[in-house]
Amino acid sequence: EGTLVPSVGVSSTSLGTKTDNGEIADLEVIEEGAGIYKATFEAGSRSGQVAIQAQINGTTSKSKPISIEILPGKLKSLVIKGQDAEKPKPISLRAGQAKLFTVFGQDQYQNPSTQTGLPAQALVDSSTLNSQLVTTESIFQWEISGGIGEVTLGQSSDQSGGEHYRFVAQRVGEGNIGWFALIDGERIERKTGKITVTSGQIDKVLVTIVESPEHTQLVPIGETRTLEVIAEDAFGNPIFLDKEQVSEWTVSNDIGVLDTDSSPTSQPLAIFTPGRIGSGRISVTIGEMKGVSELILVVTGPPQSIQIQAVDPARQQQDPIELTAGNQIK
Repeated sequence: EGTLVPSVGVSSTSLGTKTDNGEIADLEVIEEGAGIYKATFEAGSRSGQVAIQAQINGTTSKSKPISIEILPGKLKSLVIKGQDAEKPKPISLRAGQAKLFTVFGQDQYQNPSTQTGLPAQALVDSSTLNSQLVTTESIFQWEISGGIGEVTLGQSSDQSGGEHYRFVAQRVGEGNIGWFALIDGERIERKTGKITVTSGQIDKVLVTIVESPEHTQLVPIGETRTLEVIAEDAFGNPIFLDKEQVSEWTVSNDIGVLDTDSSPTSQPLAIFTPGRIGSGRISVTIGEMKGVSELILVVTGPPQSIQIQAVDPARQQQDPIELTAGNQIK
């Protein structure tokens, strides 16, 4: 009888070559010599692992399987998980808030790919003050526009080949984050949608004199000073305050009085009128936060009148003062 021709099958048919009608068939077997057969396996568009095994038709005799690892091709695009490539979603954060991003690469068939070639070496463009370019040991590099925060690399990658990044919003403004890799001189990049950062929680309250910014404030008797209250978050971003938020104004050492009701705006302002020579500070309370001014020195004001009189009390009552010729008077 004729020789029994083996058939060669693929364990994961979705990773193998498909026929014209879309069905998966056993590999075509060609006899090259007595007892020697050849079958060609052509990888499909998906990456993964397959096992190929031969079996003699009409028998239960099988060969030992051969494993083939189908690797992804070179990186052709980047994906930011949860962000549409064409219309990425805008993001709103307060200063101090964090957001996690997962970024992974894909080959031309959308297989997860980390085939980036040599590490990209990019220089920081010092002329672009609002853009921060970061070179790291990550597969990808990133660039933050607008100076709105900071990105740190996560501790591990996931099974998709993606890398985890943590963005912390810091500065009020608008910008985005762009991850990229340089492949054969081509920049492969993907950006987030617009990130808007607003002020965080109150971290510091400042009381300053509007008219003079010096640390030690000299206020002569008879003059007034306008004081304003400024709040900042932990990153130095200014926070708008309403005067209704100020629960208390105080003046230490009784050096003067405050008028907190005359301001025509909603901004917390106060007019300080010195009352006596000395030094002290003005403080405000906003919730559980307290702000204190720099030291204020109240000094004598300019002379308002001048008077001359005799030193001798007895002569002070004379008008005119009588003085004998040749004598003197103090």
